[in-house]
Amino acid sequence: MFPRSEYPSRLSLTLAIEALSRVESDKISVSLALAKTVRLLGAEDYGAISSANRLVRETLRRQNLIDKIIHTVLDSKLAEGLGLGARSFIRLYTYHARLSGRGKTNPSALVKFGRAILGWEEMAPIEEALGKILSLNMKTLFAGISDNE
Repeated sequence: MFPRSEYPSRLSLTLAIEALSRVESDKISVSLALAKTVRLLGAEDYGAISSANRLVRETLRRQNLIDKIIHTVLDSKLAEGLGLGARSFIRLYTYHARLSGRGKTNPSALVKFGRAILGWEEMAPIEEALGKILSLNMKTLFAGISDNE
């Protein structure tokens, strides 16, 4: 998805968080959510917009697996009580850190961007889970699950 040295920029992560939140809250398509977000934020950097688009689409494509990972490391009451921004960020982080094949090399950059975008108060409930996501053994995640699930 991203070249080895490229990580989502702060703008692309901001666009992705907002667009993913809009997809969930307004039940609209990724294209429409991203277009509204770009218009709202006045973004003009095509690279950041394109990066956000890929990030949101890939995250939604793997949302069931991402949510299973999140619910494994995060208390279910806490997971359900997260705001849209924090929920979108942890989904994007999980995709990038565990499923994109590139995130384990520098996930702290995403966390710093997340704090800058959402604020420390919104990030505080999920901070511990972010480390657990990186250390989660994926084989144990699927232990005991049949092929039908």
